Amino acid sequence: MSLFPKKKIEKKEIESNLPMFTEYKWDFDKDEIKLLDGKTEIVTGVEALKVWVYKTLKTDRYKYLGYSWNYGSEIEDLLGKVMGQESINIQVEKRLRDALINDYIKDLDEMLIENVGDKLNISFTIDTIYGRGSINV
Repeated sequence: MSLFPKKKIEKKEIESNLPMFTEYKWDFDKDEIKLLDGKTEIVTGVEALKVWVYKTLKTDRYKYLGYSWNYGSEIEDLLGKVMGQESINIQVEKRLRDALINDYIKDLDEMLIENVGDKLNISFTIDTIYGRGSINV
């Protein structure tokens, strides 16, 4: 028995009203849609969200008129800035959460941020309504 039964019931109702998240299967090594016998494949749930996260983080927010200002990330702005590693980590985590937390993705954790020259290597786990998934960008 929970102390807050209404809150749990509301959360389940919201989640059950969401359509199944779908995306085209993605070849992360080649950075393109993965084809099987010349045809596209569809992935759902956590795998689809991993594709969406990857594409969202690879897209600069506010740069392309074809995307909503809610889509994309602002991580690219941090590259080349003279900041300590702790400051970079704080800013990256804040910008990741801003770009990714939505009705499907509830939280990000197990975050590892490495500044390698002029490149950021970021890995983390997404906690979604379908389960958990690991991300490396």
